[in-house]
Formats: sequence, C-alpha cells, structure tokens
Amino acid sequence: MESRRRTGTFPREYAARVGDALVKVDACLCEALHCLDPAVLGSPFPTRIADAVPVHRQLLLDNIRQIRKAMQTIVERYRLPLPRPTVSALEACRLRANEAMLADSLADGFVLIDTLGVDWERSALAAMALSRRTTAAILRSC
Repeated sequence: MESRRRTGTFPREYAARVGDALVKVDACLCEALHCLDPAVLGSPFPTRIADAVPVHRQLLLDNIRQIRKAMQTIVERYRLPLPRPTVSALEACRLRANEAMLADSLADGFVLIDTLGVDWERSALAAMALSRRTTAAILRSC
C-alpha cells in the first residue's frame, strides 16, 4: 500500500517499468525525427532514400509534441518515476566521433583523417555551436 501512495495507483515496480517505457517511446520518436532531418537526408553518403519533404518532418514534429504532452500528463498524474540520464550529450557525441574515426581506420589503408587533416572532435564540437570557453575546456579534458 505504501508504494501505491508514492506513485499514484501503480505499484512501484510497475510504475518504474511504465516510466522506462515512456523514455524508450520518446527515444524512438527522436530517432524517427532524426531520419527526416534535412541535414541527414542531404548527406553525400546516405543510408536512406531521401524521399521525405519538409512537411513530413513538421507533421512528425507536431505529433511528437502532442505525444510528449500526453506522456507528461501521465507521468504527472501517476507520479511515475523516470530514469535519470546516465550519459552526457558531449560524451555521446565524442563516442560517435570516435566511432567515425574507427570506421575510417578500417577503410583498407585509406586514412582519410590523416590525409584530410580532419579533427573529428573539434568538428563535432563546432557543429554543436558551443561557446569558445566550453569548447576549450572540453578539448583540454580530452
């Protein structure tokens, strides 16, 4: 009974599962939106057919806003616990940049990074439009 008072009408374990599921739903929706990102679709190295137009992305974005609002209402109404993020956005970006460097190193001897002088971490940080102070602090910590 104690746990039901703390999390609305759900037992604690079930409430945690529902919270986890809502976080997963949101992550999947974000990935779907990423698939329609014009920058992704305009890549010279596409992984998908660029058959979406801006209205598709806007419709999905509008639906995501409605779904998030409904999910937030559920979380508030039933006081569902949500898992806390465990990975920094910058660390995730750095990981993806490192994966890109690894993929490049597997290109049968064509080391594009060395050839072109690409600094993946600086490029990734610049793309995120971080302030100079933040960028300098991050690069010093690498």
